Amino acid sequence: MDDSTNSSGFAEPTTQWVSELARRHESPRAHLAEKVWQALVVVALTATPLSVSRARQTGWLPVYGLHLALAALTLGLFAMRRRLPRRITHGAIVAIVGVVGVAGLVTFGLMGVGIWGLVMATLLTNALFNVQAARVATAAMTIAIGLVGVAFATEMLALPFDSQGYMQSLTPWIIASITTAMVPLFVFQSIVSYQRTTETVLGEVQHQAIVIRDQHRALEQFKRDVQTEHALASLVFKRMIHRRAGADRRLRVSLSSLSVFNGDAVFAAVTPSGNLRVLIADVSGHGLTASLGTLALCSLFYSSAERGDDLLTSLELMNRELALTLPANLFAGVVAIDLSRSRGEMRVFNAGMPPVYIHRHRSLDEIISTNVPLGITKSYSPRVESFMVSQNDRLFAMSDGIIERANAAGELFGIERVKRLFEVSSGENAFDSLLAAVAQYDPDQRDDVTLVELVV
Repeated sequence: MDDSTNSSGFAEPTTQWVSELARRHESPRAHLAEKVWQALVVVALTATPLSVSRARQTGWLPVYGLHLALAALTLGLFAMRRRLPRRITHGAIVAIVGVVGVAGLVTFGLMGVGIWGLVMATLLTNALFNVQAARVATAAMTIAIGLVGVAFATEMLALPFDSQGYMQSLTPWIIASITTAMVPLFVFQSIVSYQRTTETVLGEVQHQAIVIRDQHRALEQFKRDVQTEHALASLVFKRMIHRRAGADRRLRVSLSSLSVFNGDAVFAAVTPSGNLRVLIADVSGHGLTASLGTLALCSLFYSSAERGDDLLTSLELMNRELALTLPANLFAGVVAIDLSRSRGEMRVFNAGMPPVYIHRHRSLDEIISTNVPLGITKSYSPRVESFMVSQNDRLFAMSDGIIERANAAGELFGIERVKRLFEVSSGENAFDSLLAAVAQYDPDQRDDVTLVELVV
């Protein structure tokens, strides 16, 4: 017997922490980029005019036009930096510094600060992107310096001005002083701050790794404890469920469950008057939840049977206790049988279960459910049917796991197939024939399946 259950989602703190870590790791890069943009703006506003002023000593050179263009680009990108993707603004920083370095190296050779620009571009690539990108930038810088050096050495490039007069001018030295002092001051401080933040993040990573390791150990211990408790509970559950063993050698039971804890159960006991009392139960739901109702029925059934309670009294007691103790979504479909072989009488109670069949030599009696399942209402008036039986008459009872078994096309096995099988089978082989037919109809079991045969 099944019921609907709601699954609840669980938060994933480890995933959230990883996302937070990634965000915090990206934050120092944004802070570094902001500092470098500020440094570039200062350079654009101060060093660029000084650079252009060198035209009095060297004449107008293309590099001065490039410096003016880059200064304008720097100011424009600085104004728009918050509206642009970070990878674009970070790439623009590296590109501006690198272009300044290459242009300075080509125009002024070792007399300028071009190498500074290339070195800074490489450092910024490592800080703003990653080590792989920095390796590429380092290789490009080395190749650029080598090519420019070869070009000057082979006179493919030459200084386009009087180097002696240039060196004797004060302006180049002022530019060199500003460049070598101000830019590293901004950039290096930013890189140091970035490294410190990164070290802090790494420290947190190590701390979280220790926490996760400890949580893993605690989880493993919890798992072992649960397995131990599950094994103990399983042992107790099986002992209670299997108390029917030895109650009657002519009682045959097939109980196939999806899990150790389940809602299908068969109890059997002999009352003080010598009657055989049998209870077939199918509690709503599956697994541990359903087994709560099973255990409650087990205790109530055996205590009532030992006291010799009448079948009606026993059923009223079980219904009342289930209604009082179990939640509203837990109830039990049951078939109860009280057999007196000495009087040749069988009393049958069916509440919410598939039809019960009494297979006689030339007839088949069908006992349909005329009662609501136990545990739904506190007040209860069970209706029990009585039959006169003869030796070797057979009673068959089952859970809905048989009639609701569906094949690949979604068609249920159904009660009609069960009835036809009993009608064409001899009593001796009906039990095995039904189990074989159900297994062949649908090899994949999806519900607890119970079949009981009681021979008079």
